[in-house]
Amino acid sequence: DDPPSSDRNPSPMSMLRGKLEEYDGEDRARLEEFIFNKSRLLGVGELTNASFQRLGTMASGEGRDVYRVRHPDTDLILCQKVVHFDGKPETFKTLKRELQLLDECHCPNIVCFYGSFINDSEVNIVMEY
Repeated sequence: DDPPSSDRNPSPMSMLRGKLEEYDGEDRARLEEFIFNKSRLLGVGELTNASFQRLGTMASGEGRDVYRVRHPDTDLILCQKVVHFDGKPETFKTLKRELQLLDECHCPNIVCFYGSFINDSEVNIVMEY
């Protein structure tokens, strides 16, 4: 469950639950499943590289790699995007904005965002597979 929050600053999970009333049918069922799985994943503990077992490489490109991963504690199959951070302020600004957009955007046609973490000079973005 979410930690307590004030009415002015609702938690991301409570904001996500609030989105449910905007959808029905398959779209609502998909969002309900995502909320359930995200709660399970985040309830296990902090996300780290050790949290995931890599099952294969999905894509590799300039400064980014994408892996199909399994979270052993929940048995969820997810996508882990690893962005190699060069330390430049403009790159940081872009990554921060991308993470904010992923966290705030809940649409049936967009891949769901589970969370992110930093490992050395890499930003890891965990999304649905």
